[in-house]
Amino acid sequence: MSESQFFTILVKTSSIMKVVQIADKSMDSFGGLLFFHRFIEKSDFCSIFDQVLGKRPAQAIYSYTDVLTSFTGSCLAGCSYTEDLNILRRKNNSDTGFLYCSSDTFTYVIKQLVDLDHMELRYTDQDTEVELFFNEPLNRLLLKTYQLFFSKSNHDILDHDHTKLFHNKPDAKACYKGKGYYASCFSTDQIPLYLSLQSGNATPKSNLVEVLTAGFEALRQQGLNFDTFRADGACYSEEAIKAILRYCDHYIVRSKKSLTRQVSIKPEDCTLAEIGSEIYRIYEHEDTFADHYCRRIYYQKINEEKHLFSDQEFDEIMTCHRIEDYSTVELIRMYFDRGGVGEQINDELKNDYNVKHLPFKEAPYNLCFVLISALSMVLVRAFKSLAHTLTGTYIKPKMRIKQILFRLITFPAKLISRSGQKFYHIYCQQKELIPLVQWANA
Repeated sequence: MSESQFFTILVKTSSIMKVVQIADKSMDSFGGLLFFHRFIEKSDFCSIFDQVLGKRPAQAIYSYTDVLTSFTGSCLAGCSYTEDLNILRRKNNSDTGFLYCSSDTFTYVIKQLVDLDHMELRYTDQDTEVELFFNEPLNRLLLKTYQLFFSKSNHDILDHDHTKLFHNKPDAKACYKGKGYYASCFSTDQIPLYLSLQSGNATPKSNLVEVLTAGFEALRQQGLNFDTFRADGACYSEEAIKAILRYCDHYIVRSKKSLTRQVSIKPEDCTLAEIGSEIYRIYEHEDTFADHYCRRIYYQKINEEKHLFSDQEFDEIMTCHRIEDYSTVELIRMYFDRGGVGEQINDELKNDYNVKHLPFKEAPYNLCFVLISALSMVLVRAFKSLAHTLTGTYIKPKMRIKQILFRLITFPAKLISRSGQKFYHIYCQQKELIPLVQWANA
């Protein structure tokens, strides 16, 4: 290597930007969390929490609200495990007055919220042992939180769905899908309202009437009524429909396919309709089910490939809505919306609120964790609704956490004390956040 080449390499090396690590306890990594804590401060949520669960002992450093908002803050910061709470504490440790508990404190407090009085053992028709787990206090808190933030919203449709929570905990029981639990979720407009757990060897139909009745009774005790109940095919039974009609005036559920009914459908009796950019062949007739009037609706995509091993070409749904209230196409669209709602909530709970990483070894404690995750989801949804009101389309109420993370949360911030006053400097260039900053200072 010549002397000139060596000199060139030295020049290039010396031009590299140096990296310096600065440890500053007054600097926070997730300054946008202050907006969320301000939102909790300005609401009546703390009083509702104390009303339902009471207060922790006087010697406890963290209140129930501190523990919950610590977990919710970790979700907003993109954390995936309860252990990440320890990292969040180190990254947001300035003297703002907002407390973040450790992961050990979080799991210790969550264990105290278990409801051991509402655990039941049942047997299915196949003599399979099925465990049902409920938590009355946390579900009551979830419903009261919904009423606090969304009481003025007009939600007429109640959705119900099951999802499998896969894991290999010591009490995991296998079904055809794998080891884990089944979670039952009541919701409206992508807001969870009531949750319960079943052992993994259950199916969505196992003791469904008992599961539905528990949820409906909890809703009724809080004065929540819904006009229409919307669910998948697990609710297609006379016992389930009768239970539903005791609490809701109408229902729309997926019906079990019947070759006997479908062979009588003539092509000339079907109508064509465009639903969601797809052309469907539709047929409908009136019937009686569970001693009540119902409409059976059959629909099929025109361009859909035929099933190789079945002559059943139509999907079926069933409802008791009268034809003068809803047309056939409106009901199909209403049912299609249910699929998006159920899948969205389950996906958010698992991925955004860490339900797919259950921290405990036993189902009653994991149900507490699932309900805390659902409670965090309601709080974040209410917070996003407020941010939407102040910032417009910059933040939308149904945005996922990954969508708002860089828009609202991940800003460096520094606490500065000067002349007896404290200033929290959030370093960002988003002009859309100016109304939110003004609201936080009001």
